Amino acid sequence: MLETAFQEAPEAARVAASSAAEAMRQKDYEKAVVSLQTVRATENVTLEQGLAVHATILSMEGELVSAAQAGDPKAKQAYELLKALKRK
Repeated sequence: MLETAFQEAPEAARVAASSAAEAMRQKDYEKAVVSLQTVRATENVTLEQGLAVHATILSMEGELVSAAQAGDPKAKQAYELLKALKRK
């Protein structure tokens, strides 16, 4: 969903969206959060792109909470980073 929404975006946003999606697939949570932060900071984001970022953040949050509760320290660290991102 994220990659599709940013398919026609400027290269920097497209690369960050692709990186975030790939990091999520690889369970590289911290990289995914940082990449999402980059995507979110992109100027001139369309409504569709903004909704895709929001949906991805919500999905990631659920995944991080589950992994953190299962004892994954990297997920817990990434969740704290994600919470900081959401406050901005």
